[in-house]
Amino acid sequence: MPDITGKSVLLYIGNGGTPEVFSLIAAGTSHSMTVNQTEVEKNSKDSGGWREIFPLGSIRSISLSMSGIFRETADQDALRNLVMSANPEANFRFNLGGTRRITGKFQVTSYEHSGETEGFAQFTAQFSSNGVITEEAVA
Repeated sequence: MPDITGKSVLLYIGNGGTPEVFSLIAAGTSHSMTVNQTEVEKNSKDSGGWREIFPLGSIRSISLSMSGIFRETADQDALRNLVMSANPEANFRFNLGGTRRITGKFQVTSYEHSGETEGFAQFTAQFSSNGVITEEAVA
């Protein structure tokens, strides 16, 4: 299996159309992804005071943090405007190392923009899934 570096992660944003068209807006310099499987309890008076977990009833979610650089100023503006809106969610696609990609609706829960006198402007953002997320191999 090939190594996936932070810079191997590419961030795409959807246009909301049918069919959805995704545009590359940023390249990652570092990233972290967490897949959660939160259990669902099904306690009842018949549980005898013991916790019972509903089989196959977990609540799945993905949290993804990424730092990176934008392709161009318009892309930076698109993400910042989304974060500043009343509903900071959109369909995103994350290309993970050229081998896998995840696609779905994510809410941008945090956004930070930084830069130095010499060098690229960078961003750090956190994304939380909202709904069904698909994962597929990239050919």
